[in-house]
Amino acid sequence: MEKQEYYLMHKLQNKHWWFLGKKKIFLYFWNRYVGQTTNKNIRILDIGCGDGSYINSINQQGFKNTTGIDFAPEAINFCLQDHLKNIKMVDIENGLGFIKDQSYEVVLMLDSLEHIENDQLTLSEVNRVLKPGGLCFINVPAYPFLWSYHDKYLHHKRRYLKSQLTQKACHQGLGIKKITYTNIFILPIVVVIRIIKRLTNSHASDTIKTNPFLNSFLKSLYGAEIALLKLSSLPAGLSLFAILQKPLVHTQKISNKTKKTVFLMM
Repeated sequence: MEKQEYYLMHKLQNKHWWFLGKKKIFLYFWNRYVGQTTNKNIRILDIGCGDGSYINSINQQGFKNTTGIDFAPEAINFCLQDHLKNIKMVDIENGLGFIKDQSYEVVLMLDSLEHIENDQLTLSEVNRVLKPGGLCFINVPAYPFLWSYHDKYLHHKRRYLKSQLTQKACHQGLGIKKITYTNIFILPIVVVIRIIKRLTNSHASDTIKTNPFLNSFLKSLYGAEIALLKLSSLPAGLSLFAILQKPLVHTQKISNKTKKTVFLMM
């Protein structure tokens, strides 16, 4: 990600509709699958923690046993300015070798997997560091056809289809507990904007300030989206949100040549 983008995103984090909407979606799933647990001492790892916004949110719920890692010094500095603990600068591309096997109950990868060249290695490492039955929350940009200058500006390596993310996760031994497209209401708007930018050969980031009225309206759309998510997974959207789970039982030997993976979901 370009350095100036870190500063702009940090500045807009707590007021811009896009960042507030994504956090609202995350917290909906967090509260559904983790937030209500009575064990507030579970170990949580945020891979690509950015400015620590998500860590702050779960810390406020009493989950204090958190670790954040990121490869950008700008991100680390923002975390330290907010007095977050257990923040480390790590070259994620080289894996998570400094972390012991089965160390965490929960891993977060919110807008980070798309920045990593070898996403298969990262998912394999997530499987390794998760405890059996542990969960991984992932958010990534959707639809390769929406690739634009904005993706290049943010140093994205790819955008994902639901089938692609599912296949990659399962290939690394992670089960799919939940997967859905999100940001469904703004998808048509973004498609039009991307087409216009291609036609005009625009080279500008999509992260811009929004006037207060429009900002308020776009924020309100996420209330409707959460209502839809309570009913079913969404068939389309600008992003993909997945909750992966490490199986409680790894492999069961069937024969000398065949092994079967058994997924036992909590």
